[in-house]
Parts: sequence; structure tokens; C-alpha cells
Amino acid sequence: MLTRIETFFLALYHLAVRYPKTNIFLTLAIFLLCTSQLAHLKIVINTKDIVEKNSKAYQRIADLEKKFELGNSLYLLSEGAINQTENICILDRWLRSEVLKNREIVDLYTPFNIRTVLAGPSSILYPHLLEAPCERRERTIDLSPLEQTPWRSIFTSKDTSLLGLEIFFRDAPGAGSKYGRRDPVVVERFVQSLESFRTEQLPALKTYFLGSLGYLYYSYKGIKNTEKLNLFFLLLIVIVCRIFFGTFKCGLLIFITLVLMGGILYGLMSMLHVPLDILSNGLFLMVGVSALEDFIFLSSEQLAKKTEAHALFPKFILPSFLTSLTTIIGFGSLYFTEITVIKRFGLWAAVGSLLEWLLVFYFLPSLMSIFPSLKIWTNPAKAKFQRLTQVSLNYVPPTKVVLLLLIFFILGLFSLTKLNVTESPVEIFPKNHPYRHGMELLKNKNGWEISFDIVFSDYKNRQKNAPILEEVARDPLVSFIQTPYELEDFFTRDLSGLSKELVLRDFTQTKFYRRFISADDQARAIVFLNDNNIAKISILAKKIENLCQEQCHPTGEIIAYSDFSTKVPKALIEGLGMSIILVCLTLAALAWMLKAGNVLPLIISSMWGPFTMLTLFWFLQIPLNFLTCIFANVLVGLAGDNAIQYLFSARGRHLNDGIADRGEASIQIFLISVISASIFQLAYFQATKNLGILLVIGLFVGLFGDLWILKGLVHLTQKKKEGKIPP
Repeated sequence: MLTRIETFFLALYHLAVRYPKTNIFLTLAIFLLCTSQLAHLKIVINTKDIVEKNSKAYQRIADLEKKFELGNSLYLLSEGAINQTENICILDRWLRSEVLKNREIVDLYTPFNIRTVLAGPSSILYPHLLEAPCERRERTIDLSPLEQTPWRSIFTSKDTSLLGLEIFFRDAPGAGSKYGRRDPVVVERFVQSLESFRTEQLPALKTYFLGSLGYLYYSYKGIKNTEKLNLFFLLLIVIVCRIFFGTFKCGLLIFITLVLMGGILYGLMSMLHVPLDILSNGLFLMVGVSALEDFIFLSSEQLAKKTEAHALFPKFILPSFLTSLTTIIGFGSLYFTEITVIKRFGLWAAVGSLLEWLLVFYFLPSLMSIFPSLKIWTNPAKAKFQRLTQVSLNYVPPTKVVLLLLIFFILGLFSLTKLNVTESPVEIFPKNHPYRHGMELLKNKNGWEISFDIVFSDYKNRQKNAPILEEVARDPLVSFIQTPYELEDFFTRDLSGLSKELVLRDFTQTKFYRRFISADDQARAIVFLNDNNIAKISILAKKIENLCQEQCHPTGEIIAYSDFSTKVPKALIEGLGMSIILVCLTLAALAWMLKAGNVLPLIISSMWGPFTMLTLFWFLQIPLNFLTCIFANVLVGLAGDNAIQYLFSARGRHLNDGIADRGEASIQIFLISVISASIFQLAYFQATKNLGILLVIGLFVGLFGDLWILKGLVHLTQKKKEGKIPP
């Protein structure tokens, strides 16, 4: 079977070499066609777009947006001397001017918009609760009246060092922007304009952009940052290859391969209307780091034995296909999970891995046929670290050490169900990020940092709804609740009879009323929380569901996110379990077909790295989330690659000979991959930085298992066969 597959691949290879211009033309035509579609690639970065479209949580958010006039809210938090009349006047004047000239802004809510009620014998007046800042003569503004209203702790803190405002933007017209209904580009223009004005006119004031549009804006910045990161990654590869293999040609060939792969991959996604999200945004980097090994094995062989391209590519075409296959299995198994964003990432990472193999073994040979100077792309005289890799390759760990280290392999199976999976949307950003700092300010000074909604099916049934709200308000996670009943009481206090009826009638005509009561008399209450921990929020949401029965339900982006996060452990176990089984079966079948023996040492050593990482995560209680849970599948996909190369190199010989031939390349791949993965530390998102650290540690333990644990187990097996160890 292997011979037939290899014959087929070699036939295609000879066609690529025989007709290089045709092959290059077709490849570039596909590349140009795909890249021409990149401008239409959709990018989804809203929490709503991450959760499952067929889930109850998604439907509830859709109903919430449809029935209540919520709009796209940017919560602007200002810190500083916000009780100074001059400062607030300058800021208020600029904002109101911006509302008038910026067609994207629908409305502005500030504490100076709040009205109260003055009812006389023959009239009802609605004066502002606070005098407009630019109409005041006093140097300071007394904001204390807000504390006696339903807007307490929403617009300002008790020490009057914070001022919150809500700015509402209209939906993107028509079918929406490439980012969906909410367009972060519009928000970015507003933020840049405000920051430019603030820096010039109010340098002592600090501003933070929070709320749903604040999260969208910063996530958008993170995605734009990834584009720069991809370029840095490519440039780093060129430099690293010059160090390890002695020429810039080596890095240039990888550069060309990865650029073609990335353009075709993202172009295909655009043509098939597959959106990019926060997870798949890192596709290029993840596939790039995972796919480096194909060309590095070729380069290492050429460096050590001065093998030319015409002999090198045919020799490695089948083993490299099988190493790519295990990588495809590692990524592709994620497709069979229940979480769409993880399914999407797994499928397209697998496609990217396949594209990379095709380009290395069918495009590069054609390129070298046209440009013969590329056929030798390494230079031993200028290569560094060769001696270091050769010395480390000779190490064989003692038998007792190997047996002791196998404990990590055994514990890995147990720890799979004990992993600490935690989620918090704000933790996607680093600790020093302005979004997180703004949230901490809200928590420390206003007593809350995030909110969600409870929607009641019958607003008029206050008698049944009120006890539920009172019970929820007593939960330690809840700071306070803004309810439509509280608003009604605020506007009608000390009123009765006809006056009360008139005020309530006027209240129902306002936009503010429609934010809380829908046309079909559903009611919305806003629950403000003092902690954004998803596990705690999930418990509270279940409590509310039990209290509500059919009468009401919790909803909102954070509720949908908590529902989504509960599926992460299952996705990790399902994806990882499937990839482990498939990779192990692949290794066993290959060892059997090549009549290599040592099947158990090969499987145990290949899986030792991923299982050791699982043990470390359980033992150290390192939290995982939906972004970082993919790392284990990546490690499993890479785990069998070295073993496959050793098996093919040792064909007809002892496995130790294969390890001696390809072990140096394994170490080079590890070093280059670790250096490449370090680029993750320049990422905008903290989750991406964490993923980079996990990959570095995982690559190290993976190499240790693939190389030194395998050598120790093979040595142990050999001693047992020789009778030096009792059975």
C-alpha cells in the first residue's frame, strides 16, 4: 500500500519537474484568484457571533436586540477631575457637537440628560436633574443627586472621580460591514477623534472605552495587530534559517511557501463565505509553526549529506506526507467538536497543513527547475549550532529515569477530566490593557464591572416579577439591578391620580422607555455584577432560570458566553481523544507495514509529550479557555512526526539508525519552532501570548518524548530481549 501511494506521489512530482512553467502558472493563478477575494473576507468578533447559532442563548440575544431599542453602545469612562465644571463643559460640548456632525452616532446618554418630575396644581414639568455643565457658574458640579436615582453608580462613582457616558452608534447599512452589523472601523474613527481632542484640550483626563463596542473596538485592534505579527513571523523565519542552515535562500523558500499557503487558505475561506474569528485569526501563525518541519527535514538532510534537490524531494515525499497527515489529524479532529469556532479553526488549519505539503513537494521543485541556483539552499560552512545538536543527540537517559518519567504519561489519562477550564471575556486582553484597567476602575469605585439582562414575559405582572428581582439582588455576585419598576417609581414618586397617569403616559413615549419595555409588554431589568468570572456567572444564570421557570430568563452577551464556555471541556476531550486514537493507529499501522517493531515504544514516546502537558496543567491548575484548548491537539498532531521520519529512515535497519539519521533534524525543528513561537509574545491578545508559552513548553516535552524517551525505551526493550532485564 505504501509503495502504491509513494508511486502516485512520485508521478505527480515528476510532472511538476517536467512541466515547471505550467505548474507555477497554475499555482500562481490559483493564488491570485484567491487573494483577489481577501477584501470580501468576513470577520466576526462579537460575542454573539462566537456562540452557536442554534443555541437558546443566541436566540435570546437576537430577541433582546429585536424587541428592545438597545442599539450599539460604547460606554465611555472618564477618570480625573470630572466634578470640575470647566472640564465637563469642554467634554460635553465636544460630544454634543460630535453627535450633530457624526452621522454614525444615534444618541448620547449622560447624567445631564436625566430629567425629574415637578408636578404643580395645573402643570407638569420635566426639568433636568443636573444643570447643564456649560450653564453653571460654580467651579464644581454636585453629582450627589444621582445617588438617589436608578442611575446610581452607572454614570459616576461616589468619590466623583469617574464619569460614565453611553454613546449609541447606528447599525452598518445594508448587509453590514465585513465585520457584521457592528462596524469597529466607525468606532475607531470616533475614538481617534476623541483621543486627539482630549490630548489637546483635557490632558489631565483619562478615557476608557468599554461596553460592547469597546470590546469590539479593542478586539478589532487585536486582529489588525495579527496581520503585522504574520509579517514579523515570516521575516524571523528568514533570519533563523540563515543562522541554522547558512543561507538566506532557505528562509526565502519557506517565505514563498507560507505566503502562497496563506493567500490560498484565506482566499478559499472568503470564497466559501467562511468568516474569520478571534480563534481562526491565528490560523497562519499556528499552521506556519506546525508546518515548518517538512522543509526543515529536507534542509537538515541536505546540510548533513549535501544531497541535491532531485534526490531529496523523492526521498522525503512519502514520510513528509504522513507527518503532514498526523498534523492534519491533530487539527482536523477539532472539527468533530460541538463548538463552531473550534470546528472552523480545526478544519481550515487542516486544509492549511495540506496546502503547505503540496507547495513544498510540488511547487518548490518546479521553482528549482526554472532557477537551478535554488537547488542547493544550505551552506555547512556558515551554519550554526550543528555541533550542539549532534552532542545532545547522543544522550540516552538512564532506564530508571525513563521509567520514572512514564508516570507523567499515566497521569495524563487521569488528568484529562480534571483540567481547570475557565473563561472570562476580558482576560483575552493583557492585565495592563486599557479595557481591563477601565473594568477594574468600575469595580473598585462603582462596585460593578459587567452586566446582563433578565427579560420578563409580562411587564404588568409586577407582583410576581418583583420577588424574583429581590432574590437575585441578594446574590453576593450582584451589585444592584436597574429595573423598569424602579424607573417608573422614580418618575411618579409623590404623584397620584391623573398626574401619575399623565407622567406614565409621557414616559411610554420616550426612547428610554423602549429600552426597558417592549411593544408586546415584555420587560427588561439590567443586573450589574461585581465579578466577571464565568463560572460564577454560570451558577447565577442557572439560579435565575430556576427562579423564573416560564416567567422570565437571563440573557445578554456574558450569559451566552458562559453557556458557550461550559462546552469547552467536552470539546477538548472529544477533539483530543479522537486525534490521539487516530495518530496512534497511524503509527502502529506504519510500524507494521515497515516491519520496524518497537510499536509500543513509538506510541508511548510520541504521546508522552502531550500527556505530560496535560499532567502539568492538572497538577499546576493552569486554566484553559476556548482559545488555548487547541494547543493539546496541535501537540498530538506534531507528536508522531518525528517517529514517522525515524521509521522511514530506519527501513531495513534498526530503529536506532533512523533516530541517528533524523534526530538532529528533530532538534533543529524544535529550536526553530520555539524561536518562531516566541513571536506570539508580541501578540495583542493575552490568550495568544499564553498559547505561545504553551507551545514552547509543549514542543520541549514533545521533543524529549519523541527523541530521548524513545531512545530510552528502545534501549530498555533491547536489553529485555537480550535477557539483561528479567521479564
